[in-house]
Amino acid sequence: MEALKLLKRLEEIEADMARLHSERSAINTALSIMGVRVEQNRPAHFPSQQESQYAIHKPFADLPLTAACLKVLSDQPGASLTKTQVEYLDSRATTGPKTESGQR
Repeated sequence: MEALKLLKRLEEIEADMARLHSERSAINTALSIMGVRVEQNRPAHFPSQQESQYAIHKPFADLPLTAACLKVLSDQPGASLTKTQVEYLDSRATTGPKTESGQR
């Protein structure tokens, strides 16, 4: 009985993964059409917990661009980040594109 429950749950997870993969593909296509380089903006080595915290709490929402970028760099001690990687993390921690004055 327990094995059947686990098998059913496994099937549900696989269906969810297929649905999410399809949704991700559609989003990547839309972003590509808009000229956003998705794969380059999402480096694999970022700590997912840090990125998740940025996305949840939006800590840079009221910071000017320079201050937000400096904060990203200070949050990643010892990491050698490219401009694209800093921009990506900044975008996760704000609600939209930002100018130097912090306006969106």
